[in-house]
Amino acid sequence: MRLEKWFISNLDDSQRQIIIRDPNENLIVQGSAGSGKTNLAIHRAVQASAFSDSYAIVVYTMALKRMVAYGLEALDLDKEKIVYDWAWEHRGFDLIGDVYCRGNIKSVNSHPVYFLIQDEKVYKFESSRLGSYTVNANGVKIDSKFKRLETSIDPSFIRDMGSYSISTNVEIIDGNNFIQQGEIYYFIEISNKNVFIVQNGEIRQFEKVQSYDQGKKDYPNGLLVSIDFADWVAETYYRNFGRRISWFREIPVEFGIDITNPEMVLIPSGTLFRKAESKIDYLIVDEAQDFDVSDYQYRFLPKVNKSISLFGDSAQKIYNRGASIDDITAALRYRRLFLKYNYRLPKSIAKVAQDIVYPSIDLLSDNMKDGGNSDYPQYPKPVIQKFESKDKELEAILNKIRLEDLDDVAILVPLESDVKYVHDFFSKNGVQTQVLYRTGKIAPYRTINTLDFTNNDLPCILTYHAAKGTEFDNVFVPFANSADIPDRNAFYVACTRASHSLTISFSAKKITEYLTNVNPDAIVERNVPDDAWIGTRPIKK
Repeated sequence: MRLEKWFISNLDDSQRQIIIRDPNENLIVQGSAGSGKTNLAIHRAVQASAFSDSYAIVVYTMALKRMVAYGLEALDLDKEKIVYDWAWEHRGFDLIGDVYCRGNIKSVNSHPVYFLIQDEKVYKFESSRLGSYTVNANGVKIDSKFKRLETSIDPSFIRDMGSYSISTNVEIIDGNNFIQQGEIYYFIEISNKNVFIVQNGEIRQFEKVQSYDQGKKDYPNGLLVSIDFADWVAETYYRNFGRRISWFREIPVEFGIDITNPEMVLIPSGTLFRKAESKIDYLIVDEAQDFDVSDYQYRFLPKVNKSISLFGDSAQKIYNRGASIDDITAALRYRRLFLKYNYRLPKSIAKVAQDIVYPSIDLLSDNMKDGGNSDYPQYPKPVIQKFESKDKELEAILNKIRLEDLDDVAILVPLESDVKYVHDFFSKNGVQTQVLYRTGKIAPYRTINTLDFTNNDLPCILTYHAAKGTEFDNVFVPFANSADIPDRNAFYVACTRASHSLTISFSAKKITEYLTNVNPDAIVERNVPDDAWIGTRPIKK
């Protein structure tokens, strides 16, 4: 989402009635995709910040958290005031940045121990008078022999779990003067006395305290943080830090701290966080339909001191949990306001999107994209295209991005495994992307999160669910096969992320039945055979 889209100008009457509401009033705001709910949720935070520093925006997904943090920063608000639901429940407010600790390189006889991954086997080299290998580090021969030991260590453990650091300036040479080929790592024994976080190039340092309660007693005005991990990490991190049990106070950064020093260790998926207040003055919930009525009654409202504001759209309810805005309003009995106009979707895309949901909804009557002048030919019609394979779909997307020099691009797919597939395909073709996906569903697994909504040059690859609340100029929805898209509303969410162009593709025999009701005159079909459609389509004029 482009920076300028976070700023609201020329308010319409439905938006103005929200902006002028007293921040101390409980409020429910309902609006369709593209009506500006997330923008207004952030502007509600702007209003709250004028009354108190005790406010927060809660969302359900990590991706939306990243995007809203970008919006908060654009409006000069604290980007750490946004939390996703699980963190809100179990942690508090996450500090955004890379987390480091100090470490010592494991050594024998005062020389580092090296681990060589060769042909997917791991060998350990340590200093020994009985050794037959020599080691050059930074072009200088180490004054010791090294012996080679076989290990049972899994190479993926060394590559992924963070206790090992790769070395690019070391050569291991055998007795015949042959350099050993492979990846060379050394093992880091970490220290838990200090943690560091890098935020926008600035380093902050924290020192361990005895406990949270003792830290608050000794440093009542200091910032206390704890550490957690998003994924499974090496056992040494759990042993040294635990999860959400070690506490640290912020101290001045030591002179000469250099994050690039080999003994500064990046903690994989490490997250520093501060506790949320037991009561918060102003709570704002975006994508409110993602939460159950009971969530509001028993989890959120007991923590609210002054007001709660909810922003949502029943048509975008895509989880088994959650509630319609009607049900939430009936239960809480707060004033409900409606956002009337759609500013994201061009009419050319709205004509398609409104018939994806069932029953169909009206996204045209109140469409004010470009003052209502956003139909074809001002904006392109959505394209639906059939390909021979998944790779052919991705080749076409890649070629279009390159030939048309597209930026602010999203590629939205049904599953996390699809995100990895697309990411790998683009990487093999030399194209960097930003992604969010887990490497598996069974531990140990990792979360790969390289989302940077400030960078419009890198294509963003997300699942439909992760894309909720986001916006992109150009959206591609590949793999739209009949058997691969289980949820109609999720597909609707994907197609309504586009503010300029939408391209849908498939490679199976049948395309998703969620497009059956779309008017054929509203789309451009390419290589789509008649028998690819499921059910009876509207008659083309």
